[in-house]
Amino acid sequence: MKQVASLRYDVIFKKAFRVPAIFTALVRDFLNIELDIDSVETDKVYDPPLVMSPSNLTSMRRIRTIE
Repeated sequence: MKQVASLRYDVIFKKAFRVPAIFTALVRDFLNIELDIDSVETDKVYDPPLVMSPSNLTSMRRIRTIE
């Protein structure tokens, strides 16, 4: 049986998908989009973080009701 690592941890995800051929195959298989890239950037930080926590969802619902 083959061992499979969890993609929950960013180190495993970065190692698995930093190779352009592997990343483009993932995108093609999941999204049906063909990419032609030379490199994969793995260290991005967004400020504020792109996390959908319950408080963020509540804030978004409030904004929608105001509009």
